Amino acid sequence: MSLWLQLEEDYGFFEWLDPPTSKWIKDLLLDLKDTVFRLKREMGEAVVDEARERHFEEVELINQCLQRQLLNMDAQLEAKDKELVKKEEELEAMQKQLDALEVKMKGMKSNVSSSCCVIMFVFVLGLLVAIVMNGSSK
Repeated sequence: MSLWLQLEEDYGFFEWLDPPTSKWIKDLLLDLKDTVFRLKREMGEAVVDEARERHFEEVELINQCLQRQLLNMDAQLEAKDKELVKKEEELEAMQKQLDALEVKMKGMKSNVSSSCCVIMFVFVLGLLVAIVMNGSSK
């Protein structure tokens, strides 16, 4: 037995109330449906299971939705791949700059090293000259 129950305040909404269906009634209705479909097939009539057709329509809609999502995700993945390639190119350019700076630093280091040797040589030579001049003046 089905009832329509209108809510206390009239907003134009209704609530459908059905008592719980027993397993026996569920089995009976399913058996009855199967028997009717079998008889229709035996008589050569087309049998259309509306619930099954609705299910297939819902599955098809879900499939279409998933395909759209897949296309969107593929587009996002492609954009991320392009961004990654761009970042890798930037990283390679920075590595080349770093290598160039490293070569320049090695050159400067050898210049500083040779300059230090020259300064030390001049200092030692100055000390020797000072010692010799100091010794000859006595």
